[in-house]
Amino acid sequence: MAKTQIQWTGNNLREVIDFVGGLHPKFKEWFKSWEEYEEYVRSHDGIFKLFLADGQSHYMIQPGCYIEKDDEKIYNKCQPITEGKFRLKKIISLV
Repeated sequence: MAKTQIQWTGNNLREVIDFVGGLHPKFKEWFKSWEEYEEYVRSHDGIFKLFLADGQSHYMIQPGCYIEKDDEKIYNKCQPITEGKFRLKKIISLV
């Protein structure tokens, strides 16, 4: 299994989302537009939730994080951060 990775720089949101497989199926329930989503991520210092395929487990992603994937899993390669510290009001979600 070959592993690939991308770094979330804070300026490549579309690339990161494409890399992990696209937006969560409920994206349109949470945001009216892509622009609203980008602004939301920006307003939270570039931090967002990256949901895994089970729809329950997630990583908190911040600028500088590397996201790695292989044929079976997605991995977060950065220091853990706690959700409560940032008081996210909406779920930023990817599959």
